[in-house]
Amino acid sequence: SEDISSEYAITGYAESIYRGFAKDNNFSFDACWRTALIKERINLIKPDFNRPLLEGENGTRYKEILQNEINDIGPNVIVPLSELAFNFLTGLSGIRKFRGSILPLKHGISLRPIRVLPTLGVHPYLNEDVKMKFITRADFSKIAKNQYVQGPIEEIGTVWWAKNAESVRNYFTRQYATAKFVVFDIETYADLPTCISFCFDGLESCCIPLIDYTISIDERVSMLHEVAKMLASPIPKVNQNIKFDWRKCERVGLKVENVVGDTMLAAGCLYTEFPKNLGFLTSLYTDMPYFKDEGKEFDPAKYKREHIYLYCAKDSLAVHQIYP
Repeated sequence: SEDISSEYAITGYAESIYRGFAKDNNFSFDACWRTALIKERINLIKPDFNRPLLEGENGTRYKEILQNEINDIGPNVIVPLSELAFNFLTGLSGIRKFRGSILPLKHGISLRPIRVLPTLGVHPYLNEDVKMKFITRADFSKIAKNQYVQGPIEEIGTVWWAKNAESVRNYFTRQYATAKFVVFDIETYADLPTCISFCFDGLESCCIPLIDYTISIDERVSMLHEVAKMLASPIPKVNQNIKFDWRKCERVGLKVENVVGDTMLAAGCLYTEFPKNLGFLTSLYTDMPYFKDEGKEFDPAKYKREHIYLYCAKDSLAVHQIYP
């Protein structure tokens, strides 16, 4: 109603909230172009928020107007505040999961690369849960950091998976001497570890398959030997929810020595009222985009194994960046 009466987007109460977030992060809210995907009141006798508002002639017109605005202004960063805008700008769904991520603008909207940094809008998200105001304030720090950044979005870190024992030995030898701690993470299927990843520096992460039958049994035995030595070594070990991985490893004879940290427990001690899952912590403490859906419901009989190996490596990479 405030936007309708003023004929400007994001005014009144919502404006005061966002202006405060911008001030807290030392950038000018007046430097932002504010707009709405749907630029008129939608009058529904019985509101249905699942109604496909962007379909049909009106939907096409809404999208064309916003696309023209984007191309005329040429912004470096676009910040969608609602699920509808987020879906149109990225082609993804689930702004609650992806908030805090730095994503590319969907192909076909603009000829130049533009960063999309979704965060939760006042209506309905911040009104539903006052705690999320603190999270949105943190998201605004990423907006401030990226406001002048141009060019394609670079991949965060390097993730790969080992196909033989020699590559595992070389990786461990190269990283071990200078590492202050190592993060490890496992993936399981039928309650058994299928692979394990290690990250020593927050820049590179390697996943080691444990039961991949496309790799010869000699190589798998040698790789498992290297993994066992690393887990039993004196280097400090860190993990997300380490009790789970620790128990699964020792159940199959992999002894874990010198555990020093757990990002989930640390987050619980620091901010007991906020989520403690790795997706949420990644959005706060790293620039990595949301990736946790990549590992859900994985079935080795249906999907390529490489998919879960790289996902496992990303877990270790994210935890290593979060823990300090």
